[in-house]
Amino acid sequence: MHSELHVYDLARRTERILSTNLPTYPVVFRWPYLIWSELQAPGQRGQLVMVDAQTGAPVPLPAPLAAHQRHVVWLATSPDLLAWSDGRTLRVWRPGHPEAQAIFQKRSRTDDDAIQFLTIAGPLVSWQPPARPPIVADTRSGSVTEMPGHSEGFGDLLLVLIPSRQGPPEMDPVFDHLFAPPDLVRLVPVAALPPLPGCEGGP
Repeated sequence: MHSELHVYDLARRTERILSTNLPTYPVVFRWPYLIWSELQAPGQRGQLVMVDAQTGAPVPLPAPLAAHQRHVVWLATSPDLLAWSDGRTLRVWRPGHPEAQAIFQKRSRTDDDAIQFLTIAGPLVSWQPPARPPIVADTRSGSVTEMPGHSEGFGDLLLVLIPSRQGPPEMDPVFDHLFAPPDLVRLVPVAALPPLPGCEGGP
């Protein structure tokens, strides 16, 4: 097994190799830093690495992230929040806080509701389980709810792709089979939303 991590500067049109030490997912920006996982050996759990994205100089991981890095399989970042998961437990950390906080844990023993493909929009963390609708957690209240479709976070905006039921299926001319109508795209300014209400008997 061999892999390399490259960074490409769009402004300068230059490319650099940051790592040849078996870099693997997750690879995320936390500007001005870049964080990724490096395998100690093929098939083993990786160790997180953080560098200055412009110089490639190593930078220490935030202590709460370093303390949990053996459990980081999925990782998402924003200027105000880090969120990670081992597939079972969702943890978040805000810069300035001494420790990370576990805010959600899946209940089933199967992987159908694994916490994966994390994305952050403001105080919201959303993910896409393998066999359940997308889920969003509000870090302000600790509440979670199902989403109507796949989502991606961009700063304080949440982009939601909602499966469309408008119009009949159309025939794909290349693969010669029916496909659903295009998704509906919704852009949600989450700063304007109130916190999700706490569950009854909970926070």
